[in-house]
Amino acid sequence: MRKFPGKKRIELFAFLILVLLFAVVLVVDILSGKTAVPEVSESPSTSPAKPSPAAEPKITIGYYTSWSASSAFTPDDITADKLDFVHYAFASVGTDYKVAAGQSELDYVNFEQLRALKKANPTLKTLISVGGWGGSEGFSEMASSDETRKIFAQSCIDFVRLYGFDGVDIDWEYPVSGGCAGKPKDKENFTLLMQALHEALDTLGTAEGKHYYLSFAGGASNDYIGHVELQKLAALVDYAVIMTYDLHGIWDSYADLNAPLYTPGEASPQYKTSVDDAVKAWKEAGFPPDKTVMGLAFYGYIYTGVSENNHGLYQPFSSGEAIGFDAVQALLSDGSYSVFRHSEAQVPYVFSNGSFISFDDTASITEKTQYALQNGLKGVSAWELGTDRFAILLSAAYTALHSGSS
Repeated sequence: MRKFPGKKRIELFAFLILVLLFAVVLVVDILSGKTAVPEVSESPSTSPAKPSPAAEPKITIGYYTSWSASSAFTPDDITADKLDFVHYAFASVGTDYKVAAGQSELDYVNFEQLRALKKANPTLKTLISVGGWGGSEGFSEMASSDETRKIFAQSCIDFVRLYGFDGVDIDWEYPVSGGCAGKPKDKENFTLLMQALHEALDTLGTAEGKHYYLSFAGGASNDYIGHVELQKLAALVDYAVIMTYDLHGIWDSYADLNAPLYTPGEASPQYKTSVDDAVKAWKEAGFPPDKTVMGLAFYGYIYTGVSENNHGLYQPFSSGEAIGFDAVQALLSDGSYSVFRHSEAQVPYVFSNGSFISFDDTASITEKTQYALQNGLKGVSAWELGTDRFAILLSAAYTALHSGSS
């Protein structure tokens, strides 16, 4: 083995001592904070990206009425691939404070067909809607005590389990006043009723390992808003449907627009309101947009005995009735009606030979659905599926909702 001469061995030893001393000084400086340790940053191409929160899915709801089956539109005719929820209308409140089938001769057959529809469309959910304009007379008394509220809530649990529903939709028309007779305490009692349902459905869901839905349908007027506790109700429900239709109708003195998206600016001989007004009023009252579902009218009103002034709009009339979208399409097919579109209200109307019809078409439904998206609402809800049997309006709403939210 090669040996170093003595002088060079001393120089090497001295060099190693210097290196060692330098290392000791460096370590001391680092520990004392005098020397910064450079951070090692990952390349942007290799750094993991933070996952963005998933957008809350928008929903499409359709009300299916029991009486639709009487006119050969049964639950298996529903275009289920365009819907997230079907609300079955209506059950009622019995004299024993329990939920009861509204039209038993039709309901039980319909319930079985809804089960089959869900089996063929596994993501579809169904809710039993209780009340409606003609079925709300039992709410005020039932909601007036803790005992009767619990009886009703338990009966709803039994009902959804027996008939395969995924939740409950309360259509009390209306607490305090408007529709069936009410009383001032309805305002607080409605909240307590929804609290009892919320607790009962949560208990059932925990036991079965699934989520049961709770919703309600509410009026579009400021009068309705003043008779309920929207902010408190929001904490109890999955969503609520604003009935943004019947803003005008045959109970008025003049032919008018059923569901204008925006309030017309011109003079009118009667009150003016709009879908936009209702949505803003609910928000101002404390109901969050992301739980708000905007109602869409799949029907309109036909007024007869109307003068030709202003193509019938805002004119007195002699009689009138509701008319479904399918029936409007049939009337328009002969070409005798002149079709107009209100540039501000964003809805169509037609006039011919003393008849004025206010309704919604695919363009207005698309416009309204886009409005729901732009305002951060949870989705849209159709009243009702039986008046749009070929899903023309439903398809327009579905397309607008999902093309706009994708």
